[in-house]
Amino acid sequence: MSKFLAVVKREYIQRVRAKMFIVTTVLLPVVMSLFGIVPVVILNIDAGSMWARRLIDRMVEKETPARAPIPIRPAEKSAA
Repeated sequence: MSKFLAVVKREYIQRVRAKMFIVTTVLLPVVMSLFGIVPVVILNIDAGSMWARRLIDRMVEKETPARAPIPIRPAEKSAA
């Protein structure tokens, strides 16, 4: 059993010393926080402010006109 624990300890230490483990340990909480904070900030933007109006105007200007929907033909009956 002691050999098993020695192997587990060695593998754990190697993983913890890896650069990606450290980067992930730091970045994951930051990204998860952003997923919670950004929607709250977006919802709290005053839609009547000049900044929001200019942003919406820019977004509308960049939109392409919508295409007409493709008509759906009824299924043809096969001659049996």
